Amino acid sequence: MFKPGDEVICIQTHSQGVVIKGKIYTVRDVVSSPCGCMSLLDVGLKTNRPLRECNVCGNVWNADNRAWLVGSWLFKKLLTDNEEKDLEEAISELLTGAN
Repeated sequence: MFKPGDEVICIQTHSQGVVIKGKIYTVRDVVSSPCGCMSLLDVGLKTNRPLRECNVCGNVWNADNRAWLVGSWLFKKLLTDNEEKDLEEAISELLTGAN
């Protein structure tokens, strides 16, 4: 779903305020938790707290303390200009065809 370089918008503020609803971020990396339960994004934030806990199974692991990995469910991908134009054209065709 996400890949490095994607522009994403935060749709829900992180419980500790790490990312803020409405703010746009660039995905630097996408990783899975060691237990495989969660997809996490590196959006360039730094942390000095290396421990991370899985929201699903409770597994605790030592994460890379250079980047704060944030749950992917907090974000939606922004459309590129071409994707936005294609969507507008498809909606216009649907509306025109419905009349």
